[in-house]
Amino acid sequence: MKRRRFSIGGRLLLFSSVLLAIPWLGYRYIEEMKEFLLRGQEEAQTLAVRAAATVLHDRPEWFDLTGSADDPWLGQNALYAFPIKSSIQIDGFAGDWGGVRGRSMRYGPESTVYARSGELAASVAFDLVMGERGDFIYGFVSVRDAQRVYRHPRYRSLDTSDHLRLSFFGADGERRRIVLVTEGPGTVSAYEVEPNWRYPTSGRALPLRGEWHERGHSYDVEFRLPAAWLGSPKRFGLSAVDVDDAKARPIEAVVATVPRAWSENLNRLIVSSPELERIIQGLGRSDARICVVDRYGRVRAVLGGQEIAGDLCADTDRVGHDLLQEALAGRENVMRRRDLRSGDDLIVAAHPIYAGERVLGAVLLQKNGERILDLQRDTLTHVALATFAVLLLVVAGLMSFGAWLAFRIRRLRREAGAAIDDHGRIVKHALQIDQAAGDDLGDLSRGISGLLGRLQRYTGFLETVPRTLRHEILNPVNTISMTLQKLSRQTSGKDSDALVKNAQQATRQLELIVNSLTEAAHIEDALKQETREEFDLALLVREYVTNSAKLNAGVNLVYEGPTAGVRTRGSDVRIAQLMDKLKDNALDFADAGSPIRFVLEQNCDWIDVRVRNEGPRVPEHVLEALFVGMTSHRPNTEGRPHLGIGLFIAHRIAVHHGGRLQVANREDVSGVDVTLRVPLAQHRFRARTPA
Repeated sequence: MKRRRFSIGGRLLLFSSVLLAIPWLGYRYIEEMKEFLLRGQEEAQTLAVRAAATVLHDRPEWFDLTGSADDPWLGQNALYAFPIKSSIQIDGFAGDWGGVRGRSMRYGPESTVYARSGELAASVAFDLVMGERGDFIYGFVSVRDAQRVYRHPRYRSLDTSDHLRLSFFGADGERRRIVLVTEGPGTVSAYEVEPNWRYPTSGRALPLRGEWHERGHSYDVEFRLPAAWLGSPKRFGLSAVDVDDAKARPIEAVVATVPRAWSENLNRLIVSSPELERIIQGLGRSDARICVVDRYGRVRAVLGGQEIAGDLCADTDRVGHDLLQEALAGRENVMRRRDLRSGDDLIVAAHPIYAGERVLGAVLLQKNGERILDLQRDTLTHVALATFAVLLLVVAGLMSFGAWLAFRIRRLRREAGAAIDDHGRIVKHALQIDQAAGDDLGDLSRGISGLLGRLQRYTGFLETVPRTLRHEILNPVNTISMTLQKLSRQTSGKDSDALVKNAQQATRQLELIVNSLTEAAHIEDALKQETREEFDLALLVREYVTNSAKLNAGVNLVYEGPTAGVRTRGSDVRIAQLMDKLKDNALDFADAGSPIRFVLEQNCDWIDVRVRNEGPRVPEHVLEALFVGMTSHRPNTEGRPHLGIGLFIAHRIAVHHGGRLQVANREDVSGVDVTLRVPLAQHRFRARTPA
């Protein structure tokens, strides 16, 4: 009865096809719903930002755009006090300023208000960054000055050393002037001075904290002053004064935040507007950011719950974006953009703020698309759960099926590998695993079983051939040999003697062939029955060479190495048999009269016995096949048969002793080296099968 088959490929295809439709349908539905919600949110944000801008119309005082401050140059070059989130320690180091430190402004030759030599030295310049936190205004000034001169106590005048000048309008509307000076790196002293910037108005230092830090060819000054000292609108200016001559102490140059043409004016100091923040308090939402910017793109107020990644109004003095430029040009706009870091969709709406026909600034409302889709996620929760459950079941089924399939394959591989031993003999004629299975693995298991059965029958036949040949051939050979012996005794003459001699030689050849085949076929079984014992290999090889030289007159056999004391484990009889094979091989290839050398060396945990002869070299393509068996490269000498079995037997003996046999052509002279390597007795080993 034919088994019904359902292939593994068909099962995988059936399981996989279910997964194709579910993700695609869910993705299309989610994308359409997302687009619908985003369009609705764009309309809602446009209405919200329009309402916020309507509240802020015709309020120029909230933007500090009244009176002389309307001058374009002063407006564009105003100083901006960045909102600082973390506390600032006044120590002269900028490490706690974070990213705000990188937004400092550079003032150099173009901001010169005085130069004694008529032009500003190239080494005089400073960088300024300002911030606000709580009730204080912070400043960090880095002045490039290669020659620093500090204040000397004997000078009453405050302009006889390097110092900083702060100028601002106080709460009473009067202009105040403060000098920051020090006698060396460390805490600075602050004095309010007269309009000529030379003498203090009183002998008391002001409660203004500052720290002076010297660094290479420059120095840094970090200071903090109460925000209540500045009036409204806030006007502020800073100058760096350079003195290079420590004796005469004249002022070399003065660099200020306002150049000479505007030296009577002060910069506008832009800080967050409390009035604007109070107005937009009612518009704030936890999932949106609202910010108000002036006509120069500087942030004047920010409101929102959590800061949004990629926020247009995140702690910066200028918002550079096409959307904002459209709003400052008087055009309402809304756009959608993708945050590269999070991959979320962000919707930003902008609307201009007017004072009559003039644009004062713009209102921006930004909302994170991730939060916009909260409603969508709630609606689709049950769909997602159902999809997840189906996918989980399918994936679990595929994983279980895959694991079961892999387990069956590994199990079948292990049983098939164990069916043949290390020497290629079939030890198991059939597999038991998956014999009754109706899929591809069942077919594979049955096919391997059939193959093993045929191989076992064939190898069994090959193994019985030597025994059969020995039994069947030796009987007639013995009869022929006895007959020839009788014939040689009963007849005489040269012709009959030659015939008898040839016949006897042929029978000896047959006997050698049969004995060699039988020995090769049963070498593995014989080796398994050998008992391992420890013996002296050096003594064995030396005595073997001595005895062989006596038995082979006219053959030059030489031993080189220690006479005794090199021990290994194994069978000394088998090692002697191996030496016989190597000696016969060397004699067949050696030049007449040349020595056959047996060289024994000990290397670490191994013993090398090298049999060296001088004669023809072995072709490289023959070297790799010498240990296979039935491969011979010998010349046909003395009518002796050569089946290539000698090196095969020697190789099996070497492997049985945990060693190896190697044949190589000599480099010094023409000839061949055959090297036996076996482990020392104290070196633990196990029998190995050669690669």
